[in-house]
Amino acid sequence: MIHRFPDDGDIRFYKHRDAGSILNATVVLLRRNAREAFVPFFALVIPFALIVGIGQALYLQNVTSLFSPEAMASDPASAFGQIFPPWYVGVIVMSVLGATVAQAAVAGYVRLYREGASGEITASLLWDETQRLVLPTFGFYLAYGFLILLSGLINLLPCLGTIIWVGVLFWSLPYAIVTWSSRMTESDTLGEAFARAQDLVKGSWPFAFGTILLLFLVMAIVMFAVGIPVQVATQAVAMGTADQTISSLTLSLLTIPQQVLGYAAYLITGIGGFFLHGRLTADLDGTDLDDDLDL
Repeated sequence: MIHRFPDDGDIRFYKHRDAGSILNATVVLLRRNAREAFVPFFALVIPFALIVGIGQALYLQNVTSLFSPEAMASDPASAFGQIFPPWYVGVIVMSVLGATVAQAAVAGYVRLYREGASGEITASLLWDETQRLVLPTFGFYLAYGFLILLSGLINLLPCLGTIIWVGVLFWSLPYAIVTWSSRMTESDTLGEAFARAQDLVKGSWPFAFGTILLLFLVMAIVMFAVGIPVQVATQAVAMGTADQTISSLTLSLLTIPQQVLGYAAYLITGIGGFFLHGRLTADLDGTDLDDDLDL
């Protein structure tokens, strides 16, 4: 069942916007509500970032020791056989869970904001909203991931197979993001959300894809700019530490802030995706909201 979700925040989602205005609305929303957007969000995802980051650090340390000149000289077959130790499965599971919680937390924040809770959103309130969205978000990822793997069979075609598969990935991106946004706000099932996305994106695919491309481009620029200190620290450690074990461990631990930055990127693309969904909904269904409220 498709139902209209509240839109009672200061910045309205059901509004006709171009791609630049969607990006601007995303930035303005995050800037105006930076404290209650970032602090509760990081409170939820940093534990996963720490676990995954430490796990990645230990894994990189393990691989470094396995492929050291001494290990390769003594028993190279053993080194290749231990590339993926059993405990690394836990790191992969926590990584998937962390990404799912981060995406659900973005949806939870948008839902609370649109319900008029801005100024009152705490980590506890966001978690209460997020935990109800974790399973639907994971279900979406599972279904979309399966379809991507299934479409990968196109690669079996000679010559043009890979090109066609990449084209399918690009074509599906607007439908995927609008489906997820619809599932989080107005649809009771994933099937209903996908059917709704087909109606919303139909005739607007170039605009939707261009908007998503712009959001991802800005996200990449922000992550690059914020990640510069991490890269500087990495180079400083590599050049200033003679002990290879300490240097390798330190460099590995620097993956933790990079993991946090990766989760933070969901705020830009996720909120922007909801604004895109709102624009397409306003175009398809019409809107009776007063545009002056968005000033």
